[in-house]
Amino acid sequence: MKRIAVLAAASLLAASCASLRNDPGAEGCSSKDSCVVTVVVRGCSARNIVAKPEVLHVRKGYSGDIEWRLDAPPKWEFAENGIEFKDPGSLREFGEKKKGARDFRWFDKNTKPGPHQYNINVVSPETGKTCTLDPTIMNDDHP
Repeated sequence: MKRIAVLAAASLLAASCASLRNDPGAEGCSSKDSCVVTVVVRGCSARNIVAKPEVLHVRKGYSGDIEWRLDAPPKWEFAENGIEFKDPGSLREFGEKKKGARDFRWFDKNTKPGPHQYNINVVSPETGKTCTLDPTIMNDDHP
């Protein structure tokens, strides 16, 4: 009976680890493919805007696009400053901005480890008001 319980626990752990490898927030961006942050918007308050993942880990050695995609009702879109870094020094780390109505990209050179605080700014189609969320990009110093 103990052996069955141990095997069941091991299977559960293996399945959990496999699902973490498919979650960019858990595993981080480590391949040359784009990293994607899904921005879920259900309204114009902080509790109605969610970044998935909230903290995006970018592994050492990765340099490439980070893309933010809106998962929102029709007519919601990124503001002109849709992804805005709080520290002006971060602009040396992130370049080649590309803005679309429902997607936004920055190129992460990934030369400076540490957190990069930013705002996500979306525009409400009902009011024209800019709604903001403030998640984090963590450029890790290990692979």
